[in-house]
Amino acid sequence: MTASTPPKRPISSVPKPSPFAQAIRRNVTIGLFMRFLYQVLVGAAWIYESIVKPVTRPFWRAGLWLFGLYRRLWDKLVYTKSGRLSNVRAGLVLASTIAALVMLPSAIRFTFDALMFALTYEIEEVYLMSSQEIDPSINLHSIKGCEDIPCTEANSIYYRVREDSFNDMWSLIHHGGFFYPDYVAAAAGTFSKCTVTSYGIRFKTAMRRWDIYPDMLEAHCRPIQNDTK
Repeated sequence: MTASTPPKRPISSVPKPSPFAQAIRRNVTIGLFMRFLYQVLVGAAWIYESIVKPVTRPFWRAGLWLFGLYRRLWDKLVYTKSGRLSNVRAGLVLASTIAALVMLPSAIRFTFDALMFALTYEIEEVYLMSSQEIDPSINLHSIKGCEDIPCTEANSIYYRVREDSFNDMWSLIHHGGFFYPDYVAAAAGTFSKCTVTSYGIRFKTAMRRWDIYPDMLEAHCRPIQNDTK
């Protein structure tokens, strides 16, 4: 006789939670999220009050003072003696303001370079080995060499030669012409002993982290052939 197959037992299904339980779970999830959001906002408020606000307060006050000064200048320039607004004057003042804002970064850069030149201007005798154009789009060159020979990691040096409004002004005063980075960099084409005029800081950490190098303004070089004296 063939053994009869036992009947299959029905698989018990997991009972669905009641609508009331679902509502409680949803409210708990929303409550946890709101508590997390509140804690994040409290932390952000502490950062703003303790760090951001004290640091930015002087800049904010300076900005308000400058805005007040500009507003008084605006009222003085755009209104006629009869107190009526002149559209022509307002347009000219607005155009002048936009032009000044566009030129502001260049003016800040020029001022910074002039200050660096005043503090770090130097004429030194070094050994230069080669020059390389590292960014043709902005005519930027890298010059490498050594303070003395034999060259070691301790006395190796780098310069940058770049287009810059301050460099142009210096070249106009000293040479009567504009500053051409290609011509300046060409002086260090081979291993040479050079008298270099430069400005800027030479600090290896600054070079590695922020790409800050001394700026070369000119170099007078004498090629060296098997001469280490």
